[in-house]
Amino acid sequence: MKDNRPSLVSIGIGLLVAALVIYDIGLRRGEAGHIATSTAAPHTLSAQEFILVDDKGQPRGKLAVAKDKPGLALYGKDSGAPRAVLAVTSDGTPLLALLDKDGLTPRATIELSDKQDGAASFRLYDKSGKVTWSSP
Repeated sequence: MKDNRPSLVSIGIGLLVAALVIYDIGLRRGEAGHIATSTAAPHTLSAQEFILVDDKGQPRGKLAVAKDKPGLALYGKDSGAPRAVLAVTSDGTPLLALLDKDGLTPRATIELSDKQDGAASFRLYDKSGKVTWSSP
């Protein structure tokens, strides 16, 4: 009775062929040399900007540092404009802003200031961007 199990040689040849196919796909995509030889993840990934995209490649968010001010903007699905922004202002104040569909007009903001003994402020705005309610 013949043993139908694959031999170690045939398994090795199969793995070699698979590796060459993967490398060839990488060459066609312009990713030559980017095939990891180690499974260890990098400890640090540095950049001034990261763009988050959906499955169609449309921008849905941005994590960036502009003029030494870090921020995260999340974009609306339909307009592509920012709808929520988490940032640190130039004086070091953390800020959360919820924006209208145009991506420019604030509708609600929360700030934590060092000025008033670290008091938080909360503001609501009308469609034109005028404050309608605030605390304190």
